[in-house]
Amino acid sequence: AMDPVQARVELLPMMLDMATDIVPNIRFNVAKGLEMMAPVVGQAAVDSQIRPVLAMLMEDPDRDVRYYARKTLEEIDRSTQ
Repeated sequence: AMDPVQARVELLPMMLDMATDIVPNIRFNVAKGLEMMAPVVGQAAVDSQIRPVLAMLMEDPDRDVRYYARKTLEEIDRSTQ
């Protein structure tokens, strides 16, 4: 299991950086990875950091990136109700 603080401080910023990578493959893997990160980093980080990045990725020129961003956001919404 991953330590939530370590995830928030080390892993999350790195993943969010990769959300703007030039390679679509990396961007959609960020979207997929954020789904796994969300329960670990906590609701505050989800709202302040993950949601805005997913919103940005939902406007991505690449169709797969948009798909995974939307899927992850739906999953996060479902699990926080």
